[in-house]
Amino acid sequence: MGDIGDGTGTSYPGALDTDGTQESSTTDVRADVPNDQNSAIIALQTAVGTDPKGTAADVKTFIQAEHDTDGTHGAITPSTVTVSTVAPATPVINVLYKDTIVKVWVDFNGSGTIAINNDVNVSSLTDHGTGDYTVTFATDFAAANYASIITSGSNSHQLNTSAVGSQRFSTTNASGVNEDTGNVHMIIVGDQ
Repeated sequence: MGDIGDGTGTSYPGALDTDGTQESSTTDVRADVPNDQNSAIIALQTAVGTDPKGTAADVKTFIQAEHDTDGTHGAITPSTVTVSTVAPATPVINVLYKDTIVKVWVDFNGSGTIAINNDVNVSSLTDHGTGDYTVTFATDFAAANYASIITSGSNSHQLNTSAVGSQRFSTTNASGVNEDTGNVHMIIVGDQ
């Protein structure tokens, strides 16, 4: 390690520098400037480590690999992911399993004239009355034993009927009475 200010230069990036020899002067103000600069240099070296450029030609190239020149994120390359059919008891890292991927999600307005705000794999909604809805899937599930999560502005949700091509449910208030709610969200995971 080099000691900043000892006249021998720097050992960075091979090793982090130190600042064992603090500048001393008859006035603290004069000594503070180089001491603060030395501390800043050591803090930067510590933050970026002894190999700040990694395998890139220089630090700028390394940083710009995932950041644009304005500091925003550029194209980030995801890790290699394998897709498999059935999840084992102990899942493997970087493997997506067909039966654990979200197959349906929907965000809809459940009050007044119901309408889909956004969705994946939903072909239609049916309003059966106050707080009683059916979400029909564009692609059916293999069986009706999928897992669904429903959230809304209501107190609770009651699953009424799960079929391979749709799910009927109700949104209820604290007294258990059906009520319409503005924002309803559903996510379903299962085998298709």
